Amino acid sequence: MISVFPKTLIATRFLSRTRPRIHTPKLTAIRTMSSSTQRMFQLKLDPITGNSEWVVIEDNDDGDESFAHNFHQPLLATTSYLDMLNDSPRNTAFRQAIQKTITKPCHVLDIGAGTGLLSMMAARAMGDEGRVTACESYLPMVKLMKKVLRINGMEGRVKVINKRSDELEVGLDIPSRADALVSEILDSELLGEGLIPTLQHAHDNLLVENALTVPYRATTYGQLVESTFLWQLHDLHSIEATVSDGIQLTPPGLDSVLSVKRQQYAMHCNPIQEEIKLLSEASHVMSLLPGLKERGLQYLQAAAHANGLSRNCIEVLEKRVKQLTMHDIHQKKVDLLIAEPFYVGHDGMLPWQNLRFWKDRTTLNDILSEDALIIPSKGILRACAISLPDLWKSRCCLSNVEGFDHSVVNATLGACSNLPELEEGPCLPFFVWQCGEFDVLSETFDVMEFDFSKQICLCQGKSQVKFTKTGVCHGFVLWIDWVMDLQNSVVISTGPDRRYWKQGVKLLGTPRTVGPQRSRNVQACSAVLEACFNPLQGELKIILDFL
Repeated sequence: MISVFPKTLIATRFLSRTRPRIHTPKLTAIRTMSSSTQRMFQLKLDPITGNSEWVVIEDNDDGDESFAHNFHQPLLATTSYLDMLNDSPRNTAFRQAIQKTITKPCHVLDIGAGTGLLSMMAARAMGDEGRVTACESYLPMVKLMKKVLRINGMEGRVKVINKRSDELEVGLDIPSRADALVSEILDSELLGEGLIPTLQHAHDNLLVENALTVPYRATTYGQLVESTFLWQLHDLHSIEATVSDGIQLTPPGLDSVLSVKRQQYAMHCNPIQEEIKLLSEASHVMSLLPGLKERGLQYLQAAAHANGLSRNCIEVLEKRVKQLTMHDIHQKKVDLLIAEPFYVGHDGMLPWQNLRFWKDRTTLNDILSEDALIIPSKGILRACAISLPDLWKSRCCLSNVEGFDHSVVNATLGACSNLPELEEGPCLPFFVWQCGEFDVLSETFDVMEFDFSKQICLCQGKSQVKFTKTGVCHGFVLWIDWVMDLQNSVVISTGPDRRYWKQGVKLLGTPRTVGPQRSRNVQACSAVLEACFNPLQGELKIILDFL
């Protein structure tokens, strides 16, 4: 039986008080003493060493060039901005709704303005009169929006404010309440981006009574489904019962081990006798939970105890890899080094960036015995040609979006498809099975191998592959297969048929019609893929040539 249950939400009818919006940013905005200058920290992670540092991004209105070189790929390449801007039906619907709703000059507020597309639509609908305020909290997006506004001649018609909407104050940030609200803070589940509390705050504090809104109403639908795959992701107990190794990964009391509880401590302080004057606005910098790293240790201890392993069998060294010395391992060199390898925080990175394991193995070289066994023993970079029409369309280079020039956003948003002939887009991580329609057009082929018995080094590989099926090739999918033993008998594949892993996708600027045999409609029968792995940056340079 299938049950469908709709729930309708009308943006203008918020009567009950909702709780404050919960916001845990991955980056932090820092306001300087000058109200005209904004700064923020962006966390930069080195995928090979695991080291992280805070990079300062300033609102110097020179685009993103001043900090783009600090990151291994375009800063906003893995966001959904480019997908949405390539969604023509969605953009057309917003344009039509704004034209029908905003029919006379008024004050329009745009929450979560992004590139400023909706703000420019509203400004155009009002002609030379009216006022548009664009609110965007993410500073790199603010810098990009200013470039878009400038190239479209909209700088003087749209006021940009780098704040969250619930930080805006009438009389301070905006001269009066807005008559209309346009916003696109909807996610695939409608409410995931804090839609209700954001709109509630806007209606209570920033909008006139009975303000116009675009969108006006939204309906969510739910449907009962059966999915063994999704069920297994949340049922470790049942999976464990089917494995015959006898190791318990879900020991009794697991919930209490993994749960994180808020810890509060009483503050002991003396009152200040003289007033202290603030030189700048107060700003939330970051929240820390120092005890979080202990959870992994507690789980390992609980699992070891449940499997009858004493402290003499497993010793946990609370140190980073680069800090380990012979003293820590009781002056005995290591005979076996083992890792998954998988690193927390790397789930949004490219497959070869998990070669951080190789870097760690190199760091530990002095404490490994001469014939130490390394598991996995090697990694094999593999690839195949693929047709990905839906993904290719969503990553297209932008030019005109509903009458507004967006060509300046392509590099920052990581456009890969339909690029000019001499330009090349980045290789990006995706779950291929989630990318819509796809069809594999060639056999899987090896590009290069990474030998973990040796220290990390520059690696190069070149392979020619013949197409086995006629179709439109939109790019190549790349992944790493981890070989666990020296006999190559145990291999963990992370290819596109494995739903647990993301693959690297290298899209072509222009698709090619390929096939097993050349004909009038077939442009190529084979292709050569050449790759070079740089161990310093963890980057893979890919060169493609069709034959």
